Formats: sequence, structure tokens, C-alpha cells
Amino acid sequence: MKLLKKLSVVIILFQFGGCAVNYTHLKAGRINVTEAYSVSTGIDWSQLKKGKITVWTANGPNLERITFFNGVEEDETLFGDDKSIKFRNSMNEVEIAELFVGSLKSSQKWPKAKINHLAPKTFGSFDGFYFEIDLTSEDGLSYKGAASCSIIDKKLYSIFFLATELYYYKKYNGEFENILSSIEKVSKKKNKSLGMF
Repeated sequence: MKLLKKLSVVIILFQFGGCAVNYTHLKAGRINVTEAYSVSTGIDWSQLKKGKITVWTANGPNLERITFFNGVEEDETLFGDDKSIKFRNSMNEVEIAELFVGSLKSSQKWPKAKINHLAPKTFGSFDGFYFEIDLTSEDGLSYKGAASCSIIDKKLYSIFFLATELYYYKKYNGEFENILSSIEKVSKKKNKSLGMF
């Protein structure tokens, strides 16, 4: 178990620029992921936040993880690096799916990636789409994943689930689907007027 935790730390350090890893315990319930939307989860997670990325994992990110991309803007990359394809808010569904594939491949940790299914699917009350992906790691391990995406106010928001094909994908895919079905738009509270203003 200690070895698994060490491996998880090494992997997350590599993917997120070598910064110190600060996981927090996230209890089950409704969570405001960003200023745009909230989700509900039925289980506890370990959470890591860095920039516009939030990661939830139960057993370590090399086994399973749900990654939230929170408002990627024009000419930004998914992972905040300077090598990957840059997002454009004029991209269509196919181009955004290819953005994910290209970004994962450019990390050199995922030499093989293939989109299996892409279709329109609402992101809560927002227009959106959904795709599934098969990945092979540099160590030859098979992973399965899926993502729900939406462009909101010209920014890309996505919930991306990735897990080992053996055991962990089946174990957590149901919870991922529950999270997607729970997406709710965050209501912006209006300031009450004072006096004549």
C-alpha cells in the first residue's frame, strides 16, 4: 500500500510540473467545482487542485481519477504547458476530442490514444458533448476513459474520467456517470439594492 502511494505521488508530480502535492480530503455531497457549476458525489475522494485543473482520486491517479478542466480559455492548453495543442473557442466537438488526444500524447506518457465514441450530450443545463477514449500508457497498461465537455462563456469545461481497463474502470464508471447526471448550474446571487440605488 505504501508503494502504491509513492507511485501515485511520483506520477502526479510528473504530470503537474513537479510541484508539491497537497491532497485534501473531500467528503461525499454537493461540490461547487467552479463558479459555473456544481456536482454531487456519493463517495469520498482525495482532491488535488492546480491552476484550472482539479483531480479527484480514490486509490491513486495511476489507477483511477476524475479530472475537471475548469474554464480553459482561448490559446491556453489543457495542462498549462507550452507544447500541447492550444484551445480555440471556435473548435467543434471533433476538434476538442482531438485536443484531448493530442494533449495526452504530447505528455509522452500515453503513446496510444483512440476515440471510440463521440456524441452530443448535455452538460447539465448547458449544451455539450461526450466521448470515450482508449489509452495505452508508456508501460503498456490499458486504460479506458470518457469525457463530458461544454464551452461556457467561450471557456472549455470538462469532466474527464480515466482508469485502468482492468477492474478500476468498471468499479468507478457508475459513479462518474452519476456525477455527470448531477451537474447543476451555479446561480449567481444578485446584490440587493440599497436606498435609491
